[in-house]
Amino acid sequence: MPRTIRGRCRSPARAGSALLATVICLLPVGLSESMRWPAVSRADSAGHPIIVNSAQADAGNSGKITLTAALALAARDPRDNVIRFDPTVFGRSTTLALPETVIPPATQAGKDRIEGPSGRDLTLDASGVPDAGFIIGHDAWLGLSNLTIRGGGQRAILLKEQGRAVLENVILLDSPGPAIALFGESRLELDHCRLRAARTHGLEIHGKSTAVLKSVEIAECQQSAVAAFEQASVQADRSRFKHNGHWNLVLTGQARAELDGCALTGARFANADVSESARLDARACLFEDGERFGLFLTGHAAAQLRFTQVREHGSRGIEMQNHASLMLEGAHIDANRDYGVILFEQCSIRAAGSKFTRNQGHGVSLRGRSSGDFKICLFAGNRYSGIGCMDARDGGKVKASQCLFEGNGMRPIYRGPLHLDPLVPTPLTIDDEAVECMADPGAVIELYLDKAGEASRYLKTMTADARGRFVVNRNDVPAGWVMSATATIAGSTSEFNVIAGSTAPDVLGALLARTGPLSDTGGDTDLDGGLRRWRPGTKLILHVPNPPSAAVEEYTRFVADRVIDWTRGAVSAELSVGAVPKAGRGTVVVPVEYLPADAPALLGRGGVTFMKWDSQGYFVSPMKILLAEGKEARDTCPRVLAHEFGHVLGLSHARVGLLSRMQGSMPPSEAFVNDFSPMLTFYDVLALHVLHQSEWNRHGSGTLRQLVSAGLLPAVPKGAVASLQPGVDQPTYSPPPVAEPQAPVSGHTPRP
Repeated sequence: MPRTIRGRCRSPARAGSALLATVICLLPVGLSESMRWPAVSRADSAGHPIIVNSAQADAGNSGKITLTAALALAARDPRDNVIRFDPTVFGRSTTLALPETVIPPATQAGKDRIEGPSGRDLTLDASGVPDAGFIIGHDAWLGLSNLTIRGGGQRAILLKEQGRAVLENVILLDSPGPAIALFGESRLELDHCRLRAARTHGLEIHGKSTAVLKSVEIAECQQSAVAAFEQASVQADRSRFKHNGHWNLVLTGQARAELDGCALTGARFANADVSESARLDARACLFEDGERFGLFLTGHAAAQLRFTQVREHGSRGIEMQNHASLMLEGAHIDANRDYGVILFEQCSIRAAGSKFTRNQGHGVSLRGRSSGDFKICLFAGNRYSGIGCMDARDGGKVKASQCLFEGNGMRPIYRGPLHLDPLVPTPLTIDDEAVECMADPGAVIELYLDKAGEASRYLKTMTADARGRFVVNRNDVPAGWVMSATATIAGSTSEFNVIAGSTAPDVLGALLARTGPLSDTGGDTDLDGGLRRWRPGTKLILHVPNPPSAAVEEYTRFVADRVIDWTRGAVSAELSVGAVPKAGRGTVVVPVEYLPADAPALLGRGGVTFMKWDSQGYFVSPMKILLAEGKEARDTCPRVLAHEFGHVLGLSHARVGLLSRMQGSMPPSEAFVNDFSPMLTFYDVLALHVLHQSEWNRHGSGTLRQLVSAGLLPAVPKGAVASLQPGVDQPTYSPPPVAEPQAPVSGHTPRP
């Protein structure tokens, strides 16, 4: 479907001197230069009456007055005339053919009006005239009320120069071009009118012309309801544009439109198409049920939607390209069958107090260098994330403040798989009720509460110190809830991460011993499930010979540098790039190898960790991480490495969605978001703290039962079953030896 309409609009022919004209006078002057013209009332119809009492084309010498004669009388009379129709002559339904185009003179000849009979259906058939039934030019005025106008050679009404027309309770049908065309600096007011089935546009507005619509319906035109070009302006109040061809509203050039309480429904391409430097302001409007888009903005177009709904479109609610800008205030973008709003290139969006709900993509998706600023908005029930945007170093600035997220299919804010900037809030150490976390130095931290790791309740705002550290209190989290947080720096907001919560034994059981209802295996918790960890004092070296991208290297280095905090000093780690490093006493080199995504060794997953441990649960060498390459090196996802490195540190999968970085390929239950966190969460760090507590770690093999006995883990639900431990000399593999590739493995499949 085309994005612009210049090639689809007919250029109206200029009225020439060859046209035969019947001259009539117009209505009183006093029109304000403002777009907001006063509505015509019955009192305005006062004037010298001329009564049409013959429905014949030619009354001969009968003394009767035909419409043609009435127009001639008005032309000779300098008074303000009102041409009316004798109700005893004109029945319920009458059609009068216009024998020639009506061309009113300049305003000094009078200001006249044609007024159809109340309660009668009087049609003026203009299909026999060569151009338009009415051509209003120079500074002429024309008033029409209680009439139906059908056809016209090229259009029903043409306004040009500084012509003015006021139509009240007028129906325009079946125009072969636009129903009404405006050029020059002409002005039009429509009050309770209906325009139907024009072959191009209901209204076609050019130059510096102005159209004011009050309670107007425009329907079933083949191109659009209203098309405004150049510097034209439109004001519509409580009007309905429905089922008009490709568009309901088209604005291009420097055109302007103000809509108040209007409904635009059922267009095939876009209910509103705004391009070049045009501007649309809509208040309390409805854009609904278009086959493709609600609004389509390109070029340097700008739109402001206040208390307006954009809903149930076949594709995107709003699509923006080039440098278009959008401002939303109290708006609702709902139930569109693709993205709610999508921005490309260098577009921008600002939204306050608005809702993005039930869209079948992201609530808002920002691509390229597009930017966004969201304040006190709600993102709920979208199929993917509330906000999807590029990492700040690759995309534009996207800021979200005091926004709520609930029931979305993915994480609240999705920054992309290379997300490094801004740093997501990451828990480092947990001491009783205090959780020390890390973000960018000086970042603004917003804290939220939720049951599934989203952000359904705003809590408070704080600021990270010069090292990026901040501390939260677990007492601020209600039972059964978690605390999530974002970090905003330099106008860009990070993804959310879970940084605090109450101790959840089922989550810890899955992370520490791959047991219980939230583990991959499900079922009851096995208190005798073995734990896997490194001997205290171990130093891990992640060896990545040739990182596929700078993002992978930076992300991996960040994760390695946090290990000493996460294990409370029991284990340290570093990243080594290039040649194989030398491993001294107490040092373990963990090779990280990138392979094509279809490599058999990956077993169809995005990452696999090969490791083994002895009967006491201590890891033994060798250990290796295999990861899938992206289609392009720069697209390789570093987050899979962070997940696999969690396995290296001793963590298993936990099917809890955003509550853990260790969400595997098996989806969580419906109680959780089917996604994974961007970095280790509170529960991952708590599990590592517990795993490396010296109080029990010196006693040989470790089980969940020992942690419960030592008071390091709350009692798990009753009904746990015992399990046999392997013999002392028998190592355990994960994944099993290569000869058994069909066996379960520890791995993760990357997700969008």
